Amino acid sequence: MPLSEAPDTVPRALTAAQKAHAAGWVLYALGIGWRLVAGDRAGQGTLFATGTACFIVGFVLTVYPWLRRLWGSAVAQFFHIVLHAIILVVSLIFARNQVAEILRLPPQDFEVAVGMVGLLTYVVTWWVVIVAIANLVGMITLGIGFLPSERDRLSQMWLFGNAIGAFAFAIAAAYALQGGIDNRTLLNPLVEWAAYWGDYHRVDAYPGVPPGARVRLHENGVVSFASVVDGRVVIRVTRMQ
Repeated sequence: MPLSEAPDTVPRALTAAQKAHAAGWVLYALGIGWRLVAGDRAGQGTLFATGTACFIVGFVLTVYPWLRRLWGSAVAQFFHIVLHAIILVVSLIFARNQVAEILRLPPQDFEVAVGMVGLLTYVVTWWVVIVAIANLVGMITLGIGFLPSERDRLSQMWLFGNAIGAFAFAIAAAYALQGGIDNRTLLNPLVEWAAYWGDYHRVDAYPGVPPGARVRLHENGVVSFASVVDGRVVIRVTRMQ
């Protein structure tokens, strides 16, 4: 059922999305009543949070079939390909710059490390796109709900429930993304270990390389050695004689 549609009368058998929205409104009403009767702000917050979770479930269940139908269209496939290409290029550029900043060596010499950062960036960028789309859907649905029309109260509640679910979904996704960004210090060891296992290798037969050392040969006779010291990857750079 599209976001802007709602049944004219109460159906005999509610869909899963309608049940989730109904549960959300009931929990919101209980939260208001609980605060007025018991004066318990924490209890009200719990009821509101649970109700918001119901709205998110209702929004996802409502929008999923609609997205599946839209996904099969030629226009949607075209925009998906274009967006995929743009995100892929942006992810690769970001990954190369991050690897160069962390390892302080040419990123073109670290295919595995660049690929790992590029994959993470790709996922994060799509996450941002999903958050933006959810916000857009929420604003459109909310705007439709406020437009003058002959909708009954049930239709209005359906629209506003979907809007709440869309905004709450976007906020939850944004908080999850922000948590990952705040823990960005984890990226440094991830890049170092990816380079250690994927880009550095033992080349015992190469002249001038100590046996057992994990090395990476660079241009102009420069070579870097990777070793593990106290659980951390340490990279040493020298020039071949």
